[in-house]
Amino acid sequence: MTFIALVPQIYYNIKQYGAVVDGTTNDLSKINDAMTACSNAGGGIVYFPGIAAISGPVVPPANVWLKGGGEGTGLKATSGFSGTAMVNITSDYAGVSDMQFIGGPSTTIASNPATDAIGSNKRWARLENLYFTYMNGWCINIQSSGATNPAGNMIDNVWGNHNLNGIHLKSTDANFTGQLFLSNIHLERVEGGDGIFLEDISDVFMANVMAACTQTTGTGNPLHIKGKCQTIKGSSIEFGMFPGNPSSSCVLVESGTNGSPSDITLSSGEILDGQIGLELKAGKQFTFVGLKIGSNNTHGVLTSGSVAAVTFDDCIFVANGQVTGGNRYSFDNTSSGDIYLNNCIFQDNIGAGAGQTDNIIASSAGTLVVTTPSFTGTGLTVLNRYKITGGSISSGLVSPQTLCCGDLTIGTLGTITGGTVYFAGVETQEFLTLTSVRARFGTGGAGHYDIGVYTDNAGVPDVRIDHAAATNTTLTDAVSASVNPAFINGNMLLPPGRYWLAFWTDSSTDQVLRQNAATGFAGPIKTLASAGPLPASGAGAANATTKVILAGLISGNWS
Repeated sequence: MTFIALVPQIYYNIKQYGAVVDGTTNDLSKINDAMTACSNAGGGIVYFPGIAAISGPVVPPANVWLKGGGEGTGLKATSGFSGTAMVNITSDYAGVSDMQFIGGPSTTIASNPATDAIGSNKRWARLENLYFTYMNGWCINIQSSGATNPAGNMIDNVWGNHNLNGIHLKSTDANFTGQLFLSNIHLERVEGGDGIFLEDISDVFMANVMAACTQTTGTGNPLHIKGKCQTIKGSSIEFGMFPGNPSSSCVLVESGTNGSPSDITLSSGEILDGQIGLELKAGKQFTFVGLKIGSNNTHGVLTSGSVAAVTFDDCIFVANGQVTGGNRYSFDNTSSGDIYLNNCIFQDNIGAGAGQTDNIIASSAGTLVVTTPSFTGTGLTVLNRYKITGGSISSGLVSPQTLCCGDLTIGTLGTITGGTVYFAGVETQEFLTLTSVRARFGTGGAGHYDIGVYTDNAGVPDVRIDHAAATNTTLTDAVSASVNPAFINGNMLLPPGRYWLAFWTDSSTDQVLRQNAATGFAGPIKTLASAGPLPASGAGAANATTKVILAGLISGNWS
């Protein structure tokens, strides 16, 4: 006796239902017949052995999985295609895999029908091993509707080339629930809009994700995070512009009508070749770790608005400032919040040419904390690494300490030796804004002086980084008369380090007064650009008498 096992049918080949799969003939009705048979049998796999042209959406029923055999198998929109998506997922637990999506008969994107490849408003779909090309819409567009959410969708092993947009994820439920997973994504030559657009959605986890926009026809961002996005995590990432002349940021984070993003982490990757590399316009609680941020036109990073609680750890900045012009920085903070740079390496060069920045770090608002930075580019000086025009900046370490204390007590006179340079050494692990070095002459002398600041090299004055010199007899007056201070040019930012402050006068009869801080110094700040006798480097000053008579250092906790 022979027993024949009855095995239920799993695969439903669309050719068995009359599909031609030549990429030209409209196979939509035959695909529908195959899906109906599959659904009536309780579900299974509808198989595409070649490219099937369609004039409208394919809508798989519940428990029906669409599957091809890789490149050269899948779906192609006809020139008369009508619908929002080539595949419209309207049931939970759907699947699409191993298929190619071709946006139309033309290799010019704008000539193809304006439609997405895959659209979904449901949960727990599995989209894997997919190839998209010439789509005049999104490759994947997952948006929930009403009170539902798109939780549990998994997108894996996706390649796109020459498409208008990449992947769009959005939730509309009250909590903007997401719980979506993206892995092994390669979106190349996104030619109109965004590579990956996350909008009002939470709990999105990305790994091994690359998106590159080409802006010959569009102004999109390789990664765009907008609105009430919470808990967005990405690792092993690369976001950039296809070589050309970009006009947009590689990564843009901004607010939307429902709120601002929070709790975003990007780690281990590159952000390259944008107008701005990383632009943060709104939100809080952002962490960036182990990123290379480089070759951007103007800024590596730009923060603005009320962005707060942002940390950069172990990042490398290199070759930013690719276009000539002003306002080019590796890192530019204009936000009112708190920003932290920890253990970052700045390989950017300073200068006026392409591939150079005006300053490495700029800040005009909020609180910026810079801890243990490394500067290795060319054209750097102690002063041009930073441009601080507002807010506060610190190293997050300890307050300054003096190495050499002055020998003039408050309210007393000191007689100096004409033609001798006097130094005071200062070491700081904190940023100092040196608003002025102020000297007052007592009776005698003509008031010829030079005040300067030098860097420290092995404990001796090295290179003069700024000085103020003048011949001004109005600075000579009696001790009891009104005060006329002498100034180094104001608002000199001194990063953490060791410095020497120097004073010179040409008359041995001049007297210098260190005045009580409570009395203050009167008179306007003067711009003193006259050349003085202080040497430009420490070689000519190494043997000078190290007698400290400086009138005052006004900065932070100092007076």
